[in-house]
Amino acid sequence: MKISIFIFLFSFFNQSSIGQNIRYSPYCRTTTDSFNILKAYKEKEKVELDGQEKKYQKDYKEIYDNIYSGLKLKITGNHYLFDEELSEYFNYIFNEICTSNPGLDCSGISLYIASYPYENATCYSEGTIVFNLGLYRKLKTESQIAFILCHELAHYFLKHGHNSINEYVEIKNSDSYKTELKEINKTKYNRRSRALKLLKDITYDDRYHSRNNELSADSLGLCFLTNTKYSLVDGISTLLILDIIDGDKYHKEIAYNDAFHFDSYPFKSYLLEKEASIFGESIDSKNLDLDSLKTHPDCQKRFRLLSENLVSETGRVSFLQEEDILIKIKNRSDFEFINSFYEMDDYGKTLYFSLKLNEVYPNSIYLKEMVGRCFYQLSLAREGFEFSKYVESSTLDDNSSYERFLVFLNNLRKRDINNIGFYFMERYWKDFQENENYLYQLILNASRLDDSKKLELYSQQYFKRYPEGKEVVFVQELIKLKVEEK
Repeated sequence: MKISIFIFLFSFFNQSSIGQNIRYSPYCRTTTDSFNILKAYKEKEKVELDGQEKKYQKDYKEIYDNIYSGLKLKITGNHYLFDEELSEYFNYIFNEICTSNPGLDCSGISLYIASYPYENATCYSEGTIVFNLGLYRKLKTESQIAFILCHELAHYFLKHGHNSINEYVEIKNSDSYKTELKEINKTKYNRRSRALKLLKDITYDDRYHSRNNELSADSLGLCFLTNTKYSLVDGISTLLILDIIDGDKYHKEIAYNDAFHFDSYPFKSYLLEKEASIFGESIDSKNLDLDSLKTHPDCQKRFRLLSENLVSETGRVSFLQEEDILIKIKNRSDFEFINSFYEMDDYGKTLYFSLKLNEVYPNSIYLKEMVGRCFYQLSLAREGFEFSKYVESSTLDDNSSYERFLVFLNNLRKRDINNIGFYFMERYWKDFQENENYLYQLILNASRLDDSKKLELYSQQYFKRYPEGKEVVFVQELIKLKVEEK
């Protein structure tokens, strides 16, 4: 849905001050070492295949090739963050764990920090650990990061991913599975749906996630952590954070009337009324098992079990590196987190978290510009009858701040979106009028208005200020299109 407009994100982020001496520049997502990374995986794959029975090697090769394709996509598709400061910080913790546990052979393990905004970490069967920025931005100490890494290492050394793959291959080659497949092939109707259901029921998960595996990984992970200098009490408190991690990091509510009330387009309070929603749907969550819906279920139970096996805290610390490094990384990740949702075309979450973070950083040009960008994309989506592709209709939590925001967003008609987006950007124009990118986004939002006067006004500002600006040609095209619409 994104039209081909280059807003020069990287130059914009580097130039834009976001208040209180914090500057956001995006993490590097490319690496010159991709060839060697993928080559190393292929070497691991060969070793794994050589260790399997020949009659099953075709099945294993198919699985390993799928894993390889996923890894290649994530590296070449810029899913991972290859930032020097970030890598050094996490590698220090990883090395502390490995050197403190000399019995562990960590040589075959690779650690990556992913741009994914979701609060998770995972370990794949061949030894790739992925730590999402959505998770570490909500942790408080180095010990908590260490606990997560110990937990993922435990999954690897307990071979949970391997066991899942082996179970899949075993079932797929079992007599009962083959008999059921033959029966499906004999049927006249619904063969495809039945076959897909059968395959789905036995699909492997090389990431191991099951509740029993989580408990055993907790236990062994705590043993690994015990051998380090990190605080155990602090480490296992990670589970209490995970228990409530699905909530917002910043709890201040969006002040809708303040954010979206303009003299030329007053805020309409009915936009916040659920029954007024024309485009969204409500989901009754009263009878749902809320713990089962959590990203990390059973965390309080897991915390209690680990609490019974702690040794002395004497000499242990929450940080082995400077505490300020983690604070800096987390602050930066708040902005990267928003950028990740935008790259995923999730304009609902991008807009929601931009507005929430704007309460923390009210002088941020990046956040203001991102709000305008989202309204621009949502206008295109509403016009193209594709709004639901970029904004959820509802959540399973009727009382959440995000659910209220979705009600507001789904109630917006195209005219609301166009006017709110433009007047929001215009409100801060005087504060950021020296920034070419901000002016360009303001022009984009102006182009969505019915009246062309604002587009003409700010386009002339652009031509006057930036006669050789990088978007001169496109602004000229916008004006031409608006004239043709008339």
